Amino acid sequence: IFDANGSVTWNNLTWQGHGNLSFEVRSCLTSNCSNSSFTTANLNNLNLSSQYFQYKVFFNVNNSNETIYLESVSLNPSAPAAPVPVTVTLYKPSGTISSRTGVPVQFSVTGSNVQCWYNVKDSSGTEAIGNTTLSGCSNSTFSVSGDGDYTLTIYANGSSGSASQSAAFLVSTPAEKKEPKEEAPPEAAPPIEIPQE
Repeated sequence: IFDANGSVTWNNLTWQGHGNLSFEVRSCLTSNCSNSSFTTANLNNLNLSSQYFQYKVFFNVNNSNETIYLESVSLNPSAPAAPVPVTVTLYKPSGTISSRTGVPVQFSVTGSNVQCWYNVKDSSGTEAIGNTTLSGCSNSTFSVSGDGDYTLTIYANGSSGSASQSAAFLVSTPAEKKEPKEEAPPEAAPPIEIPQE
């Protein structure tokens, strides 16, 4: 039984010898291989994943004068691909935003099988926008109801962990400009009648 000291992919088995030899193989989760059975396999493409591996050789003799032997066996295991750690980098919102609508959520994320969501809190820590899923971990926009200081926190969770990042920003919409009203000319006072004597 071969022990790789951790989970690997057993790629191929090569051998040197003479005669009609056949192999059966099994990959195992336990050191005594009690959890699996031998099977025939393509020795050039085993594609079996586990920590333990065992093979069995059959010497197929066609006649009593035939010499069959096995000199060596080599296995080619490879470590599974290292998981890509989950990271998230938040680019926007940042600084001062001059509109309450269309506030951008722009970020990048790495990892496998990642799901993303965000929430927004106002300066008092009250949730202005509850957890909102970002389909496909895509950039998005949102709206807030009023001006003020806010914090957006974005979260990413994947098969190799989770990450989050926060950014503070200010929403400050410009004051509406009021057009000066033209003043109407004052109304003329009604004529005063003066009694005649």
